[in-house]
Amino acid sequence: MSVVIDASLTLTWYFEDETTPATEAVLDEVSQAGALVPTVWRLEVANASSRRCDANASRIVSR
Repeated sequence: MSVVIDASLTLTWYFEDETTPATEAVLDEVSQAGALVPTVWRLEVANASSRRCDANASRIVSR
């Protein structure tokens, strides 16, 4: 069975506060069987990661 994952699912594996038992189950499946991603997946993951890091940096600076 082929699994297609998007950026939002991928990001849950990098940000602990986003992880759920369901996303962990998908990670286990993908780790064993692999997955397919949309063409723009890399761009979406990079963009969302950058935005998340910028938001965290802003909160640290404003303290």
